[in-house]
Amino acid sequence: MLTKIGREKYSFSKMVKERVKQAVKFIGDFEKVASDLAIEKGYDAVICGHIHQPQIRKVQSDKGSTMYMNSGDWVENLTSLEYMDKKWQMFTFPQSKTISFDDTEDDPFDNDLLEELIKAV
Repeated sequence: MLTKIGREKYSFSKMVKERVKQAVKFIGDFEKVASDLAIEKGYDAVICGHIHQPQIRKVQSDKGSTMYMNSGDWVENLTSLEYMDKKWQMFTFPQSKTISFDDTEDDPFDNDLLEELIKAV
């Protein structure tokens, strides 16, 4: 199709694969820079979120160490970081308790589930 309009052919899947590789590299570089800066400044931890995979891990370098934490995201992974009893932990919301939205309903929310969520917080 592209050649008919005078454009060069290209592989869409190859382009997507390359962009994904670039994104993964960017995220890896970001995590390293954030951790290196935290170590350099003497911080116990660095906390990030949203575009990365949820994780809690110790990062070490020749200059020291820090705890790298990433909350992940609430949309795809249903994760958050929680600090309780002087300890950070990863919370993963159970898939079975997600609130579904059906725009054909007048009231899309399950009030019992909503009350349960409020009590959990």
